[in-house]
Amino acid sequence: MATDADLDMAAPASLDAPASSAARFHPKVRGKAKAKLKPKTKPKPKSGPEGGVDAMETDRVSAGESADLEDEDFVVREMDVYFTPKPFDKDTKLYIAQYPLRPCWRPYELGEVCKEVRVRPESSEVEVDLEIDTESDNYDPEVSASLGLTEQTLCSSEAAADVAGYAVGVLRGGLVHLNHLDAVLQLRPSMAHLISGASRTTRQPLQEVETNGLAVPSVKGDDSESDRWISLTYEPAGSDVASRYYAEMMAIEGRPMDFTMSTKYYAMSLCPGGPTGSKHINRCEVLREMRSLPPEVRFKKWFTEVSQVNRFDALMHLAPDCSEEDLLKILPVYADLVRGLWVCKSSLLYDDGLASKRDKVLLGFTKGESISVKYLERLIRDEQMRNMILNPLGKRREKLQDYKYQQIHHS
Repeated sequence: MATDADLDMAAPASLDAPASSAARFHPKVRGKAKAKLKPKTKPKPKSGPEGGVDAMETDRVSAGESADLEDEDFVVREMDVYFTPKPFDKDTKLYIAQYPLRPCWRPYELGEVCKEVRVRPESSEVEVDLEIDTESDNYDPEVSASLGLTEQTLCSSEAAADVAGYAVGVLRGGLVHLNHLDAVLQLRPSMAHLISGASRTTRQPLQEVETNGLAVPSVKGDDSESDRWISLTYEPAGSDVASRYYAEMMAIEGRPMDFTMSTKYYAMSLCPGGPTGSKHINRCEVLREMRSLPPEVRFKKWFTEVSQVNRFDALMHLAPDCSEEDLLKILPVYADLVRGLWVCKSSLLYDDGLASKRDKVLLGFTKGESISVKYLERLIRDEQMRNMILNPLGKRREKLQDYKYQQIHHS
């Protein structure tokens, strides 16, 4: 585990810019005020055959040009994007740390007050010990002495359960470098000292290990107890260590990358509609192929082979020759309506035993947007079968120990 690098968050420029809209903050001008120049009036165009263009026609043309300028969209800047799949070694994690109780203009001065940083790599938990400023006007020595407070601890909580769609971007030299992200955390002060009988978590003995050329303490113990607290040395932004890690987040042109997707499928994945559950199927391509099939074959094949859960407006693209009324007559043959989405009938996918269990799952989602994991484990005991049925319908939330129903947003 390497040293965590502090990425200082700069305050927006608008905070430092002087207010220009409020008149009361305008500076007073000494001396006589300059007389305002009257704008020159444009001569009115003559009408009729001698004047050329009619005045009303001129107004319409200028108004049209103004509207075109306002509505015109243009490219502000173009930048090449590079991807660095895993910039560090396997023992190094890249986290985003947020401090929701601290505004950007009042950050924690970690370079001055940070005493220790601890990490649990497997569960992505972080703790930061800060020195208490005993000279501050907010410090009460009597209360602090009674509680034995000598430091403040920031504890982390998970800000995003799934970070697969997130990345850390580094902008340098007109290039954007995207880096794999392991977790997004929020750090808040711990209130453990206010709980009666609370005590600090017992820390395990530490030993020095060599990680990527940097000696950091590590916890003694075997692999089965790998998720114990590991103590790190804090390195502020701009230090040699932090700068070295920051440099590794910049992709090197020509560096080999494990990219198994062919150029054909990569181009297809960028098309509107996005890929389906299979990494080698694109909805747009399948859509064009299925439109040539008879409606009864078309919808059955779509629900069973392409997407089990669909929006109604998306299905309209599958049958452009059908009206909404005609489509509403066809869909109940192949799908059930669950929470506003059309879901493939269980009888088209499984035999009677699994079909009845899947129907109970759909009934549960009809009653609420989530179903507890305990109920689903009792209903479908085989884990492989349970995942096969539930993965197309919802997403498992580990923290809440439930499955949340599929949400399909408009593209």
